[in-house]
Amino acid sequence: MHSSGSNVAFRPVAQARANMASNPVRDNEAGSSGDWDIVNLVRVLGHRAPWIRRPAVEALLNADFEEFERPPRLDVLLGAMNAPELRDRARDSITRVLRGMAHGDPAYIGSEERRALRSAINLSRPQTHADFLVEASNTLLRIRDTEAIPVLEKLVERTTIRQYVAEEYRPRQGTTRRLARSFEGTPAEEHDVRRVRSAAHVACERLKLIAEKGATFADLLHPAMAPEEDALLRPAGCHESDPDHLLRPSTDEDAR
Repeated sequence: MHSSGSNVAFRPVAQARANMASNPVRDNEAGSSGDWDIVNLVRVLGHRAPWIRRPAVEALLNADFEEFERPPRLDVLLGAMNAPELRDRARDSITRVLRGMAHGDPAYIGSEERRALRSAINLSRPQTHADFLVEASNTLLRIRDTEAIPVLEKLVERTTIRQYVAEEYRPRQGTTRRLARSFEGTPAEEHDVRRVRSAAHVACERLKLIAEKGATFADLLHPAMAPEEDALLRPAGCHESDPDHLLRPSTDEDAR
């Protein structure tokens, strides 16, 4: 019984190993075997266990990632971000795809791709992956992904360069103070960090406005509560509080 369950669990891995070894991405016509290979590849790449992902990673080690850029297969590229061996190449391809979508229709980015894109932001360093982080921030704003607000807030915090007074104790010299910064790097790296912060900040603040407008609109659509049958209404311009002079709301039975 245990053996049968193990075979079922491992079947996608074996399928990926066999299919990807032959021709993983050439045939992308709907309903073709190549299409199934891509679906299977994405499934295996998204597994949490590294040993389950391994066959798919090996199949992509020598693959040309440009094949996943035209036409764009963000599901595959974002799935490849789960593997450290593929992460840099996948990130570069994602950056080019997102940049090319800037003037196109990003509607095909589904919920899974959005979630994976948000996760990819947390796997990237501002000083070395600035282009990707800028394009990712811009894309999340274009598709109005308000669920990305916490991720963008964290990115803004990571890229905010602060100055502070640091104290250091040295034997025979005592405590010395010096002006330190939260980020130490080359001028080019600092420029990239500030560039990422600017894009993330703009995207985050605008998404907050979109979220607030959505909440306000939802409140406006909320139906008003009908008055209780025992409630008494005061006519317009009347300041009388005597119950005998107040009005009782009409009901359906009164209308009949």
